[in-house]
Amino acid sequence: MIVAISLGLLALLIIYLEFYLPGGLMAVLGSMMAFAAIAMSLYSDPKLGVIFSICELIAVGITIGLALKHVKKHLDLSNTQEGYVSCSFNEEYVGREAVVVKDLRPSGFIEIDGVLCQALSKGQYLKKNTKVKIIDGQGSHFIVR
Repeated sequence: MIVAISLGLLALLIIYLEFYLPGGLMAVLGSMMAFAAIAMSLYSDPKLGVIFSICELIAVGITIGLALKHVKKHLDLSNTQEGYVSCSFNEEYVGREAVVVKDLRPSGFIEIDGVLCQALSKGQYLKKNTKVKIIDGQGSHFIVR
């Protein structure tokens, strides 16, 4: 009976680990070990085996509940993306002049007040040290002419 109890406790641990190492392998192993523990307990002593089986099934339910509760704390389950901006350019630079640091073919880098920024030309090739005017922005880069 000691082996069955040990196997049952190990099964609970492995089932709990399934929530941190997803893929299904831990769930399958834990379930097989729990059923093996129940079978061993029923084989060794049927009366104690029934009690152990009930306790093991309740413990599996509690383990899954605790694991779900712990995992949910670390997940953002809100469906709202209000206020979320994936990337944006600094609008105060629009209309200002900058210098091309790395050739724009049509993308590259410009320098504005000592700050290196990504830029995209309107299709033309612009060489290094060319003065450009920032006309707009898209995503995280500026559009220059």
